Amino acid sequence: LCETVENFKFGEIVDKTPEALAEGIRKAMKNYENYKKGLEEYRKEANWKTVAEKHIELYERVRKK
Repeated sequence: LCETVENFKFGEIVDKTPEALAEGIRKAMKNYENYKKGLEEYRKEANWKTVAEKHIELYERVRKK
C-alpha cells in the first residue's frame, strides 16, 4: 500500500504517533485536490480490465520467449 500511495501521490504515509497522524491529516487537507487527481489516476490503473490486459500482455511476452 505504501508503494501505491507514493507512486500515485494520493495520500501521506505517516508514523504511528498522534503527532505524525495529525500532520498527515493537515497535509491531506491542504493538498486535497492533488491527492484527488492521484486517486483518479490510480483508479484507471487498478480496474479489472486494465489488470487483465496487463496480464495478457505479460503472458504473451513470456510465451514468445
